[in-house]
Amino acid sequence: MKKIIALFTLTLAFGITAHAQEAKKNSITSTTVQASDEAKIKIKQDAVKDVEILSKTTNLDENTKSEITNLILMRQEALEKVKSEEEKLAVFNKYTQRIKESFTADQLLALQKNKEAYLKLTTYSSK
Repeated sequence: MKKIIALFTLTLAFGITAHAQEAKKNSITSTTVQASDEAKIKIKQDAVKDVEILSKTTNLDENTKSEITNLILMRQEALEKVKSEEEKLAVFNKYTQRIKESFTADQLLALQKNKEAYLKLTTYSSK
């Protein structure tokens, strides 16, 4: 009878330990996912803020604002996937060219007059 009780106790102890380790693993995974989601939200907020600054400078319509916001977000996602600095610069320049093509000639001239906004949009900085 003592052996049965000892076996039952050991089985119960191993079950509780395994469950506790699994719960800890899940909490670590959810924390990582939450941090990733927060980073994406911050990137989107920064992109929207940048487009609002561009809009004040160049009088963008809603469709163009949406297009430029999407291009900035796509550029950021592409930069995160690339490893080397040369590739990052090439990706940045490719998306910057697409963003510039979204503006009319007059809007682009107005943007170029606002040096701070223009440089923020077109200059790559390795963060």
